[in-house]
Amino acid sequence: MEGRAQADSWRRRALILCVVVGVFWTGLLAFKYFTFHYYDWDLAFNVQALWHLVRGGQFVPLFGINFFGDHAAFLSFLLVPLFALFPSALLLLVLKAVAFSVAAWLLYRFSEDLLGGWWGFWILCLFVFFPPNIFGLLYEFNYEVFAPPLIMAMFFSLRRRHVRGLILSGIFLLMVKENMPLVVLFFSILACLQANKRDRRILVLFSLFCLSYFLFCVLLFVPCQRGSAVHPFLSRYAFLVENMGGGKASFLATFWGRGGEYVFNLFGPLFLAILSPGALVPMLPLFLQHLLSSNFLEQTAFYYYGQTMAPFVFVAFVNLLNRVLGRPFFRQYAGVFRMFLSCVLAAWVILYAGEIRLFSVGTISDVPAIWRIVHQIPRDEGVVATFRFLPVLAAREELYAFHKIYSQDFQDSEKMREGAFFDGRGPFRLPRHIRYALIDLDDPWISVA
Repeated sequence: MEGRAQADSWRRRALILCVVVGVFWTGLLAFKYFTFHYYDWDLAFNVQALWHLVRGGQFVPLFGINFFGDHAAFLSFLLVPLFALFPSALLLLVLKAVAFSVAAWLLYRFSEDLLGGWWGFWILCLFVFFPPNIFGLLYEFNYEVFAPPLIMAMFFSLRRRHVRGLILSGIFLLMVKENMPLVVLFFSILACLQANKRDRRILVLFSLFCLSYFLFCVLLFVPCQRGSAVHPFLSRYAFLVENMGGGKASFLATFWGRGGEYVFNLFGPLFLAILSPGALVPMLPLFLQHLLSSNFLEQTAFYYYGQTMAPFVFVAFVNLLNRVLGRPFFRQYAGVFRMFLSCVLAAWVILYAGEIRLFSVGTISDVPAIWRIVHQIPRDEGVVATFRFLPVLAAREELYAFHKIYSQDFQDSEKMREGAFFDGRGPFRLPRHIRYALIDLDDPWISVA
């Protein structure tokens, strides 16, 4: 009875922590929004896309493309009713914080099942302060923020051999982005290995569906919506073909040259999780997607790429601990190990402290004056603005980024073709009827254009 009471106590503490974390991130992200501290355009793009989806449209003027020509984010349709009621970027930021809290809670429950309440709470704390998660939360908005709770739900279903739960979670994960079907496919294959004959037949069919869905999205749907022959992001992997032309040695040198640093950025002090590869198998498509990309930002801990893969890293780490702590020798020094790893993680967070501050907030002295200007712009008028103003102006029919006017990436036709920048059909020209502009001359992107 005492054991049950202790378990309930740890569960209550974990739930309280998850709620506090959700409230904290909701407040911080809202603070960033109200003080104009989003310096990219992903958040504004998704807000404007939802604004058009609510009205039956798919074309997003900010990028100059069909929304589904960027990614097959069908999960957006589930947000349309909510956005119709709350047409603001704040809705997406709140949902991002909630999704993270749910993922953290599911990780605790998974860890608790294997290791007990105390260890589960410690794992939860590590997850909350894991730098890739922090950067993913601080950065803009992408639909991959909904992947972590769904991935954890699939791990739960896999562990409990609950085929219906795995398929249901997998269907929602498919809707996040066109790279997720391969993740779901690998989960289905793992489930097949431990399923009975009847369930195996269902999982095989579901696996074939996942593969077909992936090929449909990548080869047909997204290119068609984009108006191009191939998926626009395939250009990030063109260099691999060139390296393979130079021989296997050149290709392998590229692969291994990036691998070490990327593993460090992704795993950090939890690098021992690679000794538990079973839980990392479904992550392999995402890992290779980012590792082999020519976009170096995908191999860092910044942005949202690492947050999507964090559940795999932690589940692998929990599985490893479950095996190790079963041995008396290691169990004897468990407290020392926890203290050591906590210190290493704290040092890792401190290492990224400068970047975390950069992604969070800065000076807010001009905020009241800017909001007065924003409120003077009619909601039915189109606007061109620098990045920091895009999210608060995005819930309207027409919004354009001032960056596309002065950046050669959007004025040079050759560069647009080579980089597959958004529409890629020619230099950007601001429509003549746009009468409003909100420009920040200190925008950091202006100095690097």
